[in-house]
Amino acid sequence: MRMKTHSEEFGTRGLSSVTECLQADHARLDRFLADARQGVACGAMPEAREHFDRFDRGLRRHIRLEEHIVFPVFEERTRNAGPVAVMNGEHQRIEVLLGAAAAALAAVDRERFDAAARELTGIIEVHNRKEERILYPKTDQALDAAERRALAARFERS
Repeated sequence: MRMKTHSEEFGTRGLSSVTECLQADHARLDRFLADARQGVACGAMPEAREHFDRFDRGLRRHIRLEEHIVFPVFEERTRNAGPVAVMNGEHQRIEVLLGAAAAALAAVDRERFDAAARELTGIIEVHNRKEERILYPKTDQALDAAERRALAARFERS
């Protein structure tokens, strides 16, 4: 089986804005978490671990892209650090919950995993909505078309 490239895994090939790229990644990551939760619910632990590992790696990568690429551009272009501070705080909480869910999964504690995954899902839904409705579009608006394409290309390479 051929390994997927970052852009195939990330799903950014052909996309040309922050909103398009990162919103598509949100959807991809949501599917991984839903598949992991379904696997745990059905007792299919090896499959659940595989889906959760993809979710965990993907979400941590997504957070790094935001914190190291998108947020600095947003702050520089909009001169507004408020939304970034909120997102960074939520990222910290999300990472704590990722660790809790991973530990529960490793211990085959389905009940504890489900509780952590439910809380994680709730936080991520609200967090993603803020990014998709405010932060990403404002970042795109602050860039010209060539800059948006260049940023999207950085996501593929990162």
